[in-house]
Amino acid sequence: MKHNHSTETRPAGQEAEIQQYGTVVNRPLSLDHRVRLASVDSLNPILADTLRATS
Repeated sequence: MKHNHSTETRPAGQEAEIQQYGTVVNRPLSLDHRVRLASVDSLNPILADTLRATS
């Protein structure tokens, strides 16, 4: 994954994407991949609702 190390300030709502929506990036975590997928599936609707409510 590419990291944006820029110190440039961006207007609200124009933050750089760190991870594509609906994806799970492998990280050295103690959680099984299936558990992380289930967590993402549960959290994505909340994120979508939050983004819709704030736009």
